[in-house]
Formats: sequence, C-alpha cells, structure tokens
Amino acid sequence: MQTKRSLKTLVLFMLGCCLAVAQTTVPAVTYSYNGPPQNVTYNTDSSAATLVSIQVPSPVTITKVTVTVNIGYPLVSDLNVYLFGPDGTRTILLEHDCSSTTNATLVSITFDDSASSTYKSFCPAEAGRGPFQSDQPLSNYNNKMAAGTWTLAVQNNNSQANSGVVNGFSLSITGTTTSTPTVSANTIYNALTRQIGPIAPGEIVAISGSNIGPATAVIAPAGNLPTTLGSVQVMIGGPSGSTPAPLLYVSSTLVVAILPYTAGGSGAVIGGTVTLSVTFNSIPSNSVTTGVAYASPGLFTLQTVSGTGSSTSVKAINADGTLNGPSNPAAAGSIVALYAGGLGPVTPTFTAGQAAPLDTLYTTAATTFVSIAGQPGTVLFSGLAPGTTGVYQVNVQIPSGIPSGPEPVLLWNSAGTSQNGLQIYIK
Repeated sequence: MQTKRSLKTLVLFMLGCCLAVAQTTVPAVTYSYNGPPQNVTYNTDSSAATLVSIQVPSPVTITKVTVTVNIGYPLVSDLNVYLFGPDGTRTILLEHDCSSTTNATLVSITFDDSASSTYKSFCPAEAGRGPFQSDQPLSNYNNKMAAGTWTLAVQNNNSQANSGVVNGFSLSITGTTTSTPTVSANTIYNALTRQIGPIAPGEIVAISGSNIGPATAVIAPAGNLPTTLGSVQVMIGGPSGSTPAPLLYVSSTLVVAILPYTAGGSGAVIGGTVTLSVTFNSIPSNSVTTGVAYASPGLFTLQTVSGTGSSTSVKAINADGTLNGPSNPAAAGSIVALYAGGLGPVTPTFTAGQAAPLDTLYTTAATTFVSIAGQPGTVLFSGLAPGTTGVYQVNVQIPSGIPSGPEPVLLWNSAGTSQNGLQIYIK
C-alpha cells in the first residue's frame, strides 16, 4: 500500500513529465561578422585554418540556420570551408569541391538546407548564385542553443600557388523560446571581452538566456548592488553552498551580474567549477556548470561606457582629468587611468557588488601589466576604482618616445589578457 508521501511524489512526477511547455517561434534574425578581412594562405597542417567568428546573443533553440559566406579566392577546389557552432558541432560547407572549376570566388554564396541542389553539383563560376545545400546539412544545429560563438574556418591545404581572403560571413537563425527560465554554459561570458570561458571572482558576467527576467529591462541604481533585481536572482553554487550574485542589469534575455569574490562559498577552488542558475519570479532555471579562473581581465571601451562611439577606443582618463580620445590625446610619458574588469581578488578583503570607498584603496592581489604601442608601461596602481561598483582602475605611465596617434594597448596579469585590438590616443 502506498503512503501519502509516495502518492504525492507520484502526482508531482506525473505533472512534471506530462505538462507541456509553451514555446514561441522567433522569426529569423541575421548576425554578421564585422571584423577586418583575414588572409587565406597555404598550410599543410590539417588543424590550421583562417578563423572568423560571430558572437550570437540569442537564447533561442534553433529550428533553422542558413549561412552566407564571402570569400575571395581563385580556385574553390583548394578550400575546405567549415562552420562550427557554439557547442563545437562542425558542419562541412565545402570540402575540396568543384575540382574543374576556376575563378569560383565564394562571394555572397548562401547555404540553405531547403535549396534545390548542392554547391558541388552546380559549381557556379560567377558570384551571387544560389542558395545551395552544403556538403553536410545545417540541420546539424537544430534543437541546439543558438547563443555563443559561431566560427567559420577556411583552409587551403591544397595549393601553394593560390591565396585569398575571407571577407566575412553571416548567419540567419530561426528558433523557439520556452516559457521557463533557461540558460546554458555557452551563454555565460565576460561582459567586457565577450569571451566565453571560466568566470572569475569580481568579474562582470553576462548571462544570455530565455525568460530569465522581466520583459522591460531593469537597471540597478547607483551604489551598492542588490542581489534581487526585477524579481531576478543569480545563484552561484559551490562546495560551501550557494551565494547570490550582485546584479547590474536584468531583462528577459540578458542578465549582467558581478561574480562574488566568495563565489561558491569559501571552499571554492580556483581552477575548479561552480554551478550557476537564474531564478525569475521564484521559478529557477536549469543549473549549469562553469569553470572558475583566478581572473579574467578586460578593458572598458568608450562603447562599453556610453553605448556609442568607437568600440576599439579604451576608456582612459588623461593626466589633466579629461577623457582620452582622437581630439584629446595623452602625452608620451604622462600618466593615464585605464578602467578594467575581472582583475581578480583584492586586498584587503572586499565584498563584490559594494561601492569602493573613497578613503581606502583596495589593490589587486595579482600584479597587473600594461603595454602601449608594444612597449611596457609603468603600472603605478591597480585596484578597485574609488567610488565605483565592480570597476578596477589601473594607473599607468605611458612609455616615452612612442609614436603619436592611435596606439594599441593591452593589459594582463598571470591569469589572462584583455581583449585585442584596443587603442589609446597619443600626441
């Protein structure tokens, strides 16, 4: 005879297994590579390829993917062209196809499973034909999460005589969303660098998902950050229990939080893992596991701060207190303040999500290094930016004798480096 407790458990199980989850179809959205062209040259290494990537923030479950490539190359039969999804799934678009075809540049060629023929059965010599089916079906990505990094790999391992360039590619993704909060490990990334990977104490972490917050976005007020915002909580679980993360921004598809310095509890191990889940309106999402790094450095850019302007110009304050920029460069040999995230633990001990005081300096436990124009700068201070929340400040002396104009800047510590391609203006 069943007990009341076992009957209740059985009823809950039946409700859980048989309750339909509402899904909403999301129309196709196109995402494009906006970086510089990349050269394609001969290489016999089977693992070597020219790579260009797109960061897709959409949390949908995929029902259809099409891809359009733009590759200038004289002989398509030299090339292998592969598409990698966020979870590492590889689809062969072309693989040494069309051996008799010359002058077959892949300009605006669209691959679509619903096309009437494969590219290799048609082998157009002129640009703009199609769409075509790829060598392997793009339905490989169906029922997978769209969010994360998509990479196009182009490989010439066939001819030393030819070279070319990858101008870019774009993805068109159609999918569905569910009514329950959903996240996945490949939708958790550094909000400054956009890199997916281990998260670090003190890092500003972005979490893309489905139904993870309110339809109208909520931004935390200035000062100490709340751990509940817009009926959203982010819980970080580890060996010593769960810790709520301070929240900066919440919406239905994106939550931005600061990882506590005690992420996962005092027993959390750098190099180990923690679990992460998002609760919205008291309904928890699935729990995902992600790695924990000591630090995950990133630099603020003018776009990060204002939402406009160049995404490659760092936010730097010149020695006279003015914002660095093309019309307001800093002198070589002067001191500038850079603003960063994810530089790891600080001393003395500090609580992430609290506003750094003006009367006490909290310095990074790891030594910070900066180079400008490829030359090492002298770091005078690295720690929490006084009066801010979740922001680090690095004061660095610009090397003497470096050229004027926009010059590359890079910041790093023992755990990692900031994003490439950033610049500061020197006079």
